[in-house]
Amino acid sequence: MDEEDEGVETIEFNFPFIDVCSTWPNSISIQIYEPPPLSVQLDAELILCEDEQDNGYLEGFVNGGVGNVNYAWYYDNEIVSLEMDLSTNNLPTGVYTFSAVDECNNSSAASINFDIVPSSPTVTLSSFDYSNPAELFEGCGSSTLTFTTPYPYENDTVFYYDIIGSSNFFNGLDIEELVGYIEIPAGENSISVDINPIFDGLDEFTENILFQFPFSTNCVPQEDIEIQINNYSPIQILLPSDQTVCNGQTLELEAVYSGGMPPYDISWTYLDNSVEFDNLLIDVQEGVFPAVFTVEDGCGFSESSTILIEGLDVDFFEVVWPPNEVFACYGDNSEIILDIEGGLPPYSFQWFVDGNETTSTTPSFAWNDDYWIPGSSQIIATSPPFTPYIYEYQVLITDSCSNEIEYNIEVTVDECILPTSFTPNGDDNNDVFWLNLGDIVGPVSLDIFNRWGTLVYRSDDYRPCVDFKSGCWDGTYFKQFGQECSEGVYYYILSYSNPIHNVDSYEVSNFTEAIFGNPHNKNDGAKRTGSILLIR
Repeated sequence: MDEEDEGVETIEFNFPFIDVCSTWPNSISIQIYEPPPLSVQLDAELILCEDEQDNGYLEGFVNGGVGNVNYAWYYDNEIVSLEMDLSTNNLPTGVYTFSAVDECNNSSAASINFDIVPSSPTVTLSSFDYSNPAELFEGCGSSTLTFTTPYPYENDTVFYYDIIGSSNFFNGLDIEELVGYIEIPAGENSISVDINPIFDGLDEFTENILFQFPFSTNCVPQEDIEIQINNYSPIQILLPSDQTVCNGQTLELEAVYSGGMPPYDISWTYLDNSVEFDNLLIDVQEGVFPAVFTVEDGCGFSESSTILIEGLDVDFFEVVWPPNEVFACYGDNSEIILDIEGGLPPYSFQWFVDGNETTSTTPSFAWNDDYWIPGSSQIIATSPPFTPYIYEYQVLITDSCSNEIEYNIEVTVDECILPTSFTPNGDDNNDVFWLNLGDIVGPVSLDIFNRWGTLVYRSDDYRPCVDFKSGCWDGTYFKQFGQECSEGVYYYILSYSNPIHNVDSYEVSNFTEAIFGNPHNKNDGAKRTGSILLIR
């Protein structure tokens, strides 16, 4: 062995003593080759997950060498195996050496680092209080982080985790304080950490918490866990107002609620009827009974709200005004306005005039808003082709209990002649200044002047006299109670709050416009004037 890399060396031996008659060769050639180098190849390291150790191997590889090659695995300078591959089952971690020797005592060795990645806990998030354990509400319930190891450890073992919160999150203020580590007792393989949100009474943004686990490995990867803590707002319930309906009528009630924390348990209760929905369909009973809507949220908080349902036993109503026969003055602004007693509002009306259905507008006026029922009035056409003229009005009225009546009104439109004199002498005959204005719409004021333009009587609304002969002018001076006005001609002005169709000339005596107003063409239908002779 010259330890030089010379390639193939050839030696030839010649034997001159062998003659040509011999069968032996007269020369022999020998070649000397360089011996193949002996080498051992190993990976630098073998790192196994703990659950893979039973099935792993340290794999040895030998190349070259002369003749038979012997090899062995060493650990701490002691032979542990004469096999080419060393099983990792129950094999201690550390540095292992694989060595080989051939027949020429050539040797080669290599080392490999063997290590085991121990199994680490897995972490899960769960909750008995929330359907989604990652979404919590302040002061309500909890969620739980559960750390589970693959087997019980022989000793108490500590694992750390990181708590990273949003800018408005404070550990110990928004949740009960977490210390950032767990200690699993020897012989146990799981431990739990409760996340208990605290109600802080602040109206703030959602708080986010991120849990990270440094013990996560490629063998047992553990993803981060993120949770949200939402503000808790109290439960609010919006119900319809108290209801008054007919006995036996079907009524649907619907509730709207907000706040609290899902899931919700909801219910309606009315008498013996109870449903777990946000709407309730009931047959109303006679009397006043409560309908109660209740919400209980996932935090265990509950709220109830009540409406009163009054069931009326209504089977009769009637028209008390106007009578079945009424009168209107030609050209005036008369109107039929129904006064109804009984039944259950609101009412619906279907009007007919002379057998034909009418859809004439029925406006509301400022002076009768407190009494006017939508649909209950009709403007009378007080300018017929001739007088007297009779209209036959018919109205079908239905209340909210579906009770229905028919009411007929005969309206006679005629010329209403204004009086020219009256005799207030106490004989109960023509003692007051009475006018026939028909069923006029709106207040009509009356001013009366003597021949010198002095106001002797004034009424803001003369209709009580027209309708009931109450409050009529009896020929006395209104500023001096009981003083009788002298006989003679007096002049009056009727002022209509709603214009009529009659037109007067305003040519009364020689009074100035300061008394009777501007020229009549600017006051068409707003005023009527005339004179009355007072005789005792």
